[in-house]
Amino acid sequence: MFWRIFIFEIKYRLSRPATYIYFALFLILCILMLTVENISIGMIPATANKNAPFVFAIMSAIFTAFGMLVTSAMMSTPIIRDYEHDTHHFIYSMPITKWQYLGGRFFGSLAMTIFVFLSLPIGMMIGTTIAQLFGLHEDKMGPFMLWSYFQPFFILAIPNILFTGAIFFALSSTTKKMVYSYLGNVVLLIGYLISVNLLSNLDNIKVASVLDPFGLISLSQMTRYWTVVEYNTQFLTPDLYLFLNRLLWVGIGFMILWVSYRKFSFTVPKSRAKKGSDLNVANENGPLLTLPRLAQNFRQMTYIKLMFKQAWLYFKSTVTEIAFITILLAGIGLIASGAISTGSRYSTEFYPVTYSMLESMGGSFTLFILIILTFFSGELIWKERTVKLNQIYDTLPVPSWATFASKYIAMLLVTLLLLGVIMATCLVVQISRSYYVFEFSQYFTGLFLISFSDYAILLALIMFIQTISPNKFVGFVMVMAYYIISGMLSSIGLEDGLLRPNAIPGYTYSDMNGYGAFLAPIAWFTIYWGAFAGMIWLLSNLFWNRGTETGTKSAWHRAKARFQSKTIKMAFAVLGVIFLASGAFIFYNTHILNSFETSKHQEKMAVKFEQQYKWIEKKAQPKIVDANIFVDIFPSDGKLDIAGTLFLKNTFSVAIDSVYLNLSNTGLTIEKFTLNGDKVDVLDRYYGIFAAKLHQPLQPGDSIPLVFKYSYKKLGSSNSSNEPKVAENGTFVNSKEVLPTIGYNEGQELGDKDKRKKYKLPVKQRMAFITDSTMWSNTYLGNDGGWIRFRTTVSTSADQIAIAPGNLVKEWKQNGRNYYSYNHEGKILNFYSFLSARYEVKREEYKGIKLEVLYHKGHEFNLDKMFKSMRMSLDYFQANFSPFQHKYLRIVEFPRYASFAQSFPATIPYSENIGFIADLRDSTNIDYVFYVTAHEIAHQWWAHQVCGANVQGATLMSEALAQYSALMVMEKEYGKTKMRKFLKYELDKYLGSRKYEKEKENPLYLNENQGYIHYNKGSVTMYSLRDYIGEANLNKALAKFTADWAFKEPLFPVSTQFLPYLSEATPDSLKYLIKDLFETITLYSNRAKTATVETLANGKYKVVLTVESQKLRADSTGVEHEIKFADYIDIGVMAKDGKEDKLLYLQKHKVIPGTNRFEIIVNSKPEIAGIDPMNKLIDRDSDDNRVSVEKI
Repeated sequence: MFWRIFIFEIKYRLSRPATYIYFALFLILCILMLTVENISIGMIPATANKNAPFVFAIMSAIFTAFGMLVTSAMMSTPIIRDYEHDTHHFIYSMPITKWQYLGGRFFGSLAMTIFVFLSLPIGMMIGTTIAQLFGLHEDKMGPFMLWSYFQPFFILAIPNILFTGAIFFALSSTTKKMVYSYLGNVVLLIGYLISVNLLSNLDNIKVASVLDPFGLISLSQMTRYWTVVEYNTQFLTPDLYLFLNRLLWVGIGFMILWVSYRKFSFTVPKSRAKKGSDLNVANENGPLLTLPRLAQNFRQMTYIKLMFKQAWLYFKSTVTEIAFITILLAGIGLIASGAISTGSRYSTEFYPVTYSMLESMGGSFTLFILIILTFFSGELIWKERTVKLNQIYDTLPVPSWATFASKYIAMLLVTLLLLGVIMATCLVVQISRSYYVFEFSQYFTGLFLISFSDYAILLALIMFIQTISPNKFVGFVMVMAYYIISGMLSSIGLEDGLLRPNAIPGYTYSDMNGYGAFLAPIAWFTIYWGAFAGMIWLLSNLFWNRGTETGTKSAWHRAKARFQSKTIKMAFAVLGVIFLASGAFIFYNTHILNSFETSKHQEKMAVKFEQQYKWIEKKAQPKIVDANIFVDIFPSDGKLDIAGTLFLKNTFSVAIDSVYLNLSNTGLTIEKFTLNGDKVDVLDRYYGIFAAKLHQPLQPGDSIPLVFKYSYKKLGSSNSSNEPKVAENGTFVNSKEVLPTIGYNEGQELGDKDKRKKYKLPVKQRMAFITDSTMWSNTYLGNDGGWIRFRTTVSTSADQIAIAPGNLVKEWKQNGRNYYSYNHEGKILNFYSFLSARYEVKREEYKGIKLEVLYHKGHEFNLDKMFKSMRMSLDYFQANFSPFQHKYLRIVEFPRYASFAQSFPATIPYSENIGFIADLRDSTNIDYVFYVTAHEIAHQWWAHQVCGANVQGATLMSEALAQYSALMVMEKEYGKTKMRKFLKYELDKYLGSRKYEKEKENPLYLNENQGYIHYNKGSVTMYSLRDYIGEANLNKALAKFTADWAFKEPLFPVSTQFLPYLSEATPDSLKYLIKDLFETITLYSNRAKTATVETLANGKYKVVLTVESQKLRADSTGVEHEIKFADYIDIGVMAKDGKEDKLLYLQKHKVIPGTNRFEIIVNSKPEIAGIDPMNKLIDRDSDDNRVSVEKI
């Protein structure tokens, strides 16, 4: 009987169209992933082959994780189907055992579910074959390896199907209700979200790897330090944590299945009559029942009242469902438990400011809302048909529109409830974290205006899909397909918000600038898509199924008949007019006042730019040597008036007869533009290229003035980004954005190497080769000027303060506006900024330097940290490098439209969401506010005194040295043991970023502005060098370098001129460090194997530590080979002091390849021992460098 049931289940599934729909959906998605260039999965490095083994592993895990809906649809229905068809009485009376019935149902459904997901490797194989046959992205296709398609299917997909299928089958066989399978989906999703959140702290990686139900995190962490070569060639070999993950979750699935098997019974519980019921309600001599006489009322108002009453009943029935309450409580618990982060850096959380809370909800609780709206709207649409009361309901004298509208309104009420729960939960989280600034207006706007409108439009689409669907489960799959397809539209070129359903523009809320310019486009797009949703809503009413006739033909007949209603026609007409009118207005704003370009069009225009104007690059052009700028900022008008004079000097040995200039053309109105009296003409308005033919050529060494006057003003709104150039409160622009630049603008070229190859453009060097001496006369910040004389006058509205680099020499009021004059006695780099906002100012004078922090009121949290970092940084840098060159040092807050801090002369613009809202109340966390402040102040030396030439390696002398300088200041404040945590994060970022390298990884001295190299590797490298040769020796070398190169021109230093300073400070026995740390890509593979302790007679402790070590050298693609070495490496022994390490011993010992054994005597009881325990070396896996000390 088992086999008969098993085969019946397979035949049943093979007869259902849904099986083939699921199969085809996954098959097509896999083929698209392999054949369409712009469709990919975010976890996969851009440089990995499309058919790399790891790609198939990720796809197998993701599709089976987010395909849980398909698994639940196939695994939950076998038992429920018997109840829905009322066949369970018959089946339960048959001579079959529990095992035969449940086993046949389960394994038959499981076999067909695996069959559906077999579409994954088949689709991947077909996609690979198509790509190879038609020569698609040839450089991204590796060899066809059959095992690479099926190995991840066995390791990841089948275990996921097994345990999720077991859970869904168990839930359905126990409860006999499909809704509990939905609940199972949500619980598993919660498990995944909790695991993801654990990753924000490096200490939790192993736990997260085991807890993730689907193996995605295990897979990601197992390969987190892989290089591109490893991604493209290595098969998936499960490590301990992936093995434990698979074992744990398959075990959990079958344990739940076993419990449900034990609880299952063939008996059907009797229905209980309600207490007090009495069927003999009539008097023997009287009538059985007397019906009241009812007055029939078919007025429209009656239907409207009925609609709202029915909506309220639907709402109550939905929100009182156990599954709904459980899902809701799960979401609340996920938030309240801290599993949802409000943002962090280096695992240090932000304060739970309102916008941060709402965004964290947008990332996680929104998923819960989508699940609830998707599932429960489907349940509501099919409610009467599910319980087989639809024919009774359909005979009631209620119009179809009232029935559908009541269901829609009920789901709107559910949405309002969910949004209210989000707000309440956010408030509770804020209170729990002792944050009491409650911004109810922001909650109302963000949740009940913007989000509610978005969900209302989405609901109309979801409920329409369910209305036209042949059954509820196909409807769910169609909704999921809608989510997937709508998410892919931009990737396949459909980027216009007018064409993508419900494409409401995103926004960035800023405490400084509020919603800024974002609300107007959001409102217009909401009206536009709201009108569209209204028409979809009307279509749902037209197609609403009423009666026993089903099928497409009858649906069209119903719709056609109902469309004859004048009310329906009028409603369609009104909504159509609103849709077209709002669409026309949006089109005018986004396509006429502003330009709209698809990514493909931008690519082609970048190609055209290079083809048409590359010749300018070969023309000798003058350099800016002097700037006198007048800037008038009009915050309330979004306008910027700019005037001034730039003096251009011919630094070449030949005369210059033509000068080419670049100026951003968005919202630009030019009043005056002359060069030495000659008019500057527009060469190409689209690219913002201007040209001036000099009536008298500019001779070598001569200078001429460029005089200009123009304005920028934002016109209307754009299709996607509406971040303001001039903000109502918080303007921040730099000179490269709003002032003319000279010569060829290389930034407009197409940069992606794959796309350049596609368009047959020559290979582009990311930065000029270090040997290209023609570029040594340019800084890496630009080719049109080095050190310049600078002065500026900036005005703003009466309630704001305007800031520019340099020293403030004068401020005054005129015509109701504030004016500020800045200059600098010496020279600064040709890179400066202008800011304006309603600032609070905290001031302090320190050793003759005026320190200021200009901040938004309410962001006072970390001002003292910033001032302390400013003081300590100035002390350290002046004592060790050279004097500070300004009279002022300012930190200036700007809106979080960008998330960085940036150093300009004497001025450091600092995003509001970097340091101003960091929650530093836990002293064990990394104080990144102190660190970022020190790093940016260090740039006043490393960039603003010594600036590298515009060739490879330039940022070694700016970013890497700023990292080192900041680390030294941090170490003075927090001690050496605290540095391990910071260096661990830096090492992890470097190793984890190598796989995302799009071109090639370079050694540090040749890095091409590669952030993971000059920031993250630079931190570890410079700290390591300091540790080996000593802080004093390294600082002397840097001081000498500064003295030789500060403000020097016309040539700027290159890294090959910098490294000799380091080499000179390094003893001969350690000279290999220069090669290892800077000139090559050198890594270690150190591992602590065992550590034992023995108590000596004198009360001391002898620790015996055994370690293994390898030294590796890698090429630019990550291919490694082992090299011989005999290096001095830290051997350490530690005890625990609370959460912190307490160093008992840390000394360098000679280490050779293979196994090394060390005996160490310490005075206190040891707990941990290891090799390189403070993470000073680039180690492929530093997690195994330390081991617990075991007692002999």
